[in-house]
Amino acid sequence: MGKISIDIKSGVLSSKEIAVGIDLGTTNSLVAWLDPSTRKVEVLPIAEGQTLFPSIVHFPSSGKVSTGIQAREAMIDDPIHSIYSIKRLIGITAAEFGEFKNQYPYLAGAHYDEGTAKIESQDGQLHTPLDISSYILSSIRDRASLLKSVSVSKAVITVPAYFDETQRSITKQAGEKAGLEVLRIINEPTAACLAYGYGNTLATSRNIVVYDLGGGTFDVSVVRVDSGVFEVLSTNGNTQLGGDDIDRSIIELWLKHNPSLKGHTDGAMLRMLAKRAKENLADADLFKFDFEGVVLSLQPSELEEVSEKWIDETIDSCKKALADAGLELSDIHDIIMVGGSTRMVYVKQRVADFFNRQVNDRINPDEVVAVGAALQAAQLSGVDMGHLLLDVTPLSLGIETAGGLMDVLIPRNSKIPISVNRQYTTQRDGQTSIRISVYQGERDLIEFNRELATFLVSGIPGMPAGFPKLSINFKVDADGLLRVSAKELRSGVQQEVAVNPSANLTNDEVEKQLESSILHAEDDKEARARITLFEEAQAMIVSLEKLLVNSREWIGERVEEELRVLCGSLSMAVLNGDVSNVKDLLSKLEKSANPIAEELMNKSISAHLRNTSV
Repeated sequence: MGKISIDIKSGVLSSKEIAVGIDLGTTNSLVAWLDPSTRKVEVLPIAEGQTLFPSIVHFPSSGKVSTGIQAREAMIDDPIHSIYSIKRLIGITAAEFGEFKNQYPYLAGAHYDEGTAKIESQDGQLHTPLDISSYILSSIRDRASLLKSVSVSKAVITVPAYFDETQRSITKQAGEKAGLEVLRIINEPTAACLAYGYGNTLATSRNIVVYDLGGGTFDVSVVRVDSGVFEVLSTNGNTQLGGDDIDRSIIELWLKHNPSLKGHTDGAMLRMLAKRAKENLADADLFKFDFEGVVLSLQPSELEEVSEKWIDETIDSCKKALADAGLELSDIHDIIMVGGSTRMVYVKQRVADFFNRQVNDRINPDEVVAVGAALQAAQLSGVDMGHLLLDVTPLSLGIETAGGLMDVLIPRNSKIPISVNRQYTTQRDGQTSIRISVYQGERDLIEFNRELATFLVSGIPGMPAGFPKLSINFKVDADGLLRVSAKELRSGVQQEVAVNPSANLTNDEVEKQLESSILHAEDDKEARARITLFEEAQAMIVSLEKLLVNSREWIGERVEEELRVLCGSLSMAVLNGDVSNVKDLLSKLEKSANPIAEELMNKSISAHLRNTSV
C-alpha cells in the first residue's frame, strides 16, 4: 500500500503555520498534514524515508538521547535503557505497575510514586510516561519541521477511545511539553472514520464499525455517518491488548519448542523476530530464522493458534459495542480495519466472519488514523472541511448523594462536547460547606464506582436545611476532559475543579464494571430503593424532632407522646435495617403528622394576620 493522498475541495492553510495530525502509537507513531499547495493530506516520511516512527526512546550512559529508528537499533544492545510501549504505562495504577515490571526490562529499576511510574535513566534522572511521550512528540515535531522547512506548532493528537480523563490529560500535557499547541485530543477510531468519510469512500447514512488493533491497544467504535456528520454511537476495547501480546505468545511458543532459549538475555531480538514472523506470514506460508544456532519457525496455523484468545477478546468487545449502540449485525454497512495488526489474514477473516461481510482495508491501516487527525487539524485551523465530529463519553459521570448513591449527570455514551447542570441543596441546618465527590462508573452505589475528584464548597452562609441552592455543572470538552464547577446561587460562593485523577481504572476493570452493572442491576435497584427509603425516614425524623421542639405548646401532650413513640420506633427500625417496618412506620407518621402540620400552618397564618392587621 502506498502513500495516502486525499484531495481537499476547498480551503488552504497558511504556509507560515502548519497544523498536523499525530497518531501517537504504542509501537509506531505517524504525522500527517494538509499540504497547502497540492490540497492533499500527506503522511510525512519522517523516519529515514519511512512514515512509521518507532515509539522508542533510548537513554545512553553518555551522549544524546535517541528516539525512533536509532533508539530501536540501540534497544538490541541496551534493552534496559530503551523505553518502548510507553503508551501502555500512561495513567497506570500501582497494581498495574507491578504487573508490567515483569514484562518490560527497562522497568527493573523503576518505581511508582505520586500516582505514576518513574523510570530512572543512567544519569540518575527520573522520567514519567508523560516525559517519554514528550520526547517522541518533540522528535516528530522537529523532523516534520525540518522536512517541510517550516515550523510545526499545532497538532491534533489521537488516543484510544477507551483512554480515561487522566490518560487524555497526560497525552495533551506531553504534546504541550514537546512545544505543540494541542488543538484537540480525538479518538483513534474516530480519526480513521474521518479519513474514510471525507474521501467519499463511504456513502452517507451508514453505520460503520471501526476495528482498530494496534501494537498495544485495541478499540472498536460504532459510528454513524450521515451527510458529512460523524456520530460515535458507542465505543469499547482494551488499552492493554494488541499486537505486542501476539508477539509474546509467539515467543512463548518458540520457548516451548526450544527450552534452551529460556532465560535468554536478548529479549529485544526475540520480540523483533516474533513481529517479523507475524508480518511475513501475511504474504507467506512459512517463516524460518536461524537464531544463534536455533531454527525458529512459524506456520499460519500456529500463528492462528497463539492469536486466537486475543482475537476472541476483540470479538467480545465488538459484541458489546453493538449492544451499546442498539444495533444488530444486519444494521452494519462497513467495517474499517485500522492498525498494523489488522494485516494478519487470521484477524481479517475472524472479523469478516463475525460481521458476515468483507472488511474494508483499502487505506493503509497504519496511516489512516494520522490522516484523519490531519483533516481534523486542518478544520480546527480554519479550513472548511464540511464535516462535524461528535464523540461520546465511555463511562457515566456523576456525584455522590446522600446514602452513598451515585447521581449520574452525564450518562455513558453521551455525545461530547457536553455541558450538564443540576441543582442540589443541604441536608442540615446551618451547613456552611458542602463536599462534592465526583465519580465515574455504572453502578448505583459509589462504593463500586471510581472516585475522580473531591472538593469543598465552603463559606456558605448558615441557612435552614433545604434552603441553599447549589448548582453543579459538569462540562466535558472536545478532548474528553471533565471540568466540574459548583455555585451556591443565593450567596454566590463557588468552586471549580478540573478532573485529573491519580488512581486510574484499568480496562479490565472497566469491562468488569460494565458487566457488573448488568449482572447486579436488580441488586442495585433494590439497594437504591432501600437507601432512598432510609434517607426519607431520616429526613422525617429530623423534621418531627424540630416540630416537637418548636411547636410543643400547639400539639398537646397526647399527640406529642404518640409522635415521640412513632419517631423512636422509626429510628430503631432504620438502625436495624428493617425495610418493611420502616415503610409501615413512615406511613403511620405521615398520617399522624400531615394533619398536624396543616393545622400548625393555619395557626401560623392566622397569627401572622392578627399581628399585621390595623
